[in-house]
Amino acid sequence: MTFMVNFMVEGTPVPKGRPRFARRGKFVSTYSPKTTVDYETKVSEAARLAMGSSNPLQTPVGAYIYITLPIPASYSKKTHTSLFIRRRAPDKEKRHRQLLQGNF
Repeated sequence: MTFMVNFMVEGTPVPKGRPRFARRGKFVSTYSPKTTVDYETKVSEAARLAMGSSNPLQTPVGAYIYITLPIPASYSKKTHTSLFIRRRAPDKEKRHRQLLQGNF
């Protein structure tokens, strides 16, 4: 049986942030940056809404991720035109990791 879920997360994608460490007396605690937690929550809620009443999947999952980003205003005209010839996606791995960890 094939189960397919499609959903969209509005807004600019946020790359997975590095964990932060804080001293709490004699102990060290680890936490994720607020932007990371907020975006993971946003992705998780979008996926949960798309899945409806079905349970979380217990099988291997394949993911097709399409990300669209605005072109920064700081890019020169030459760089701007070269983007349409050669696709560049900085931190693509971090964005994918953020989406998958926030979702599953």
